Amino acid sequence: MAFPPGFVPKAPIFHGAFCGAALSRVTTADHKDPKWEEAALKHESTRFLLFSTSKGSTGAAALLLKARPLPPTIAWQTNASLDKLGIQAVNHCCNGVPPILLGERDGHQCFALLVDMSEDDLIAKGDFPDGKKPFVAEGMSQLLKIGCEEGDFGIIGHAFAKIVWHKKSLHCGLCGQPTVPIECGAKRKCSVVTCKTRLYARTDPSCMVLVRNQENNKCLLISGQDRSNPHMWTCVSGFVEQCEQVEEAAKREVLEETGVEVDLLQGARWIGSQPWPLGVGGQCELMLGLEVVAASEKTEPNLGEVKDARWFTREEVKQMLNTPWNQEGRAFVPPFISEAHFLLQRWASGDARGPALRADGSSHGDGPSRPQNLFFFLAGAGLALACSWAFRSHRQ
Repeated sequence: MAFPPGFVPKAPIFHGAFCGAALSRVTTADHKDPKWEEAALKHESTRFLLFSTSKGSTGAAALLLKARPLPPTIAWQTNASLDKLGIQAVNHCCNGVPPILLGERDGHQCFALLVDMSEDDLIAKGDFPDGKKPFVAEGMSQLLKIGCEEGDFGIIGHAFAKIVWHKKSLHCGLCGQPTVPIECGAKRKCSVVTCKTRLYARTDPSCMVLVRNQENNKCLLISGQDRSNPHMWTCVSGFVEQCEQVEEAAKREVLEETGVEVDLLQGARWIGSQPWPLGVGGQCELMLGLEVVAASEKTEPNLGEVKDARWFTREEVKQMLNTPWNQEGRAFVPPFISEAHFLLQRWASGDARGPALRADGSSHGDGPSRPQNLFFFLAGAGLALACSWAFRSHRQ
């Protein structure tokens, strides 16, 4: 389906679910101070997003409010309601997960807490506004199906990603000893003083690629990535490997899956990004949206990776955008919660705003000339050499 009628995103740059910063996530020096964290956890204005271990495939499901006909929202709790639930936020730890600072809004600090409580207990003892029914989602996958208030999507996704990361980072990868959380749950460190290892929440970059032909009247899509929905067509995507440009990753993935050569000399148009906390193996991914041009329309689908690959006209893409999910075996595309949907809707509407970055550093729009690019390159090289010299001097 296309964007719902009347849907106006709140996020300045909306590319699907989890986009937009509903909370201020600006880090300050206070966040490194355990005393500040303790005071924030005790403050009466602090808000808590609770996750129950009783539901979800990862043992972390958010406590929400039904607000029909509107989508569900977060069931924020206060310290007063935590007292009723028998939870003390200070020094709280559940399955190795500490209180996690999510950000600040209107002067209120907001934390996520993983709690070992059932849905019934949370509903019976928590505080909820009149007229709204609390519930614990079955998991993040269900949340994507039933929907959620747009701004809350990003908050829940952030909290979920950090919870999963903490559960996977309980031991040091260098010495194997236990790790402990620091800086309001933003990081962890090895408990062995001499080890000094720091662990940081990981995000895996992945490119999402809209490939168009030379005439810009067809785009390349693949099917078979979702075996439960054989009639779904989507953009080529794949992980960016270590020490690889996003543009080169896009070219490689398109060639691997479809046999189509991408001509990077014609530019790679940067479209935008979408955080995705439901990645492979429970990792948090960042989908990087690009538009590239194919050297030819010849396709050789890699049947070990995809079911099929073919070119679609704008009219065909528009029809798929307006086709409900898997209805009567008709071809469709991912829903509007995904980066792929945004790329396709943008291309089908003929929206080509923004310069396409070329291999020589120039663009279709205004941009630095080649002499300016040379200057920037030399200035950058000089800065790199200066930093290298300073680092060596410091080590000596």
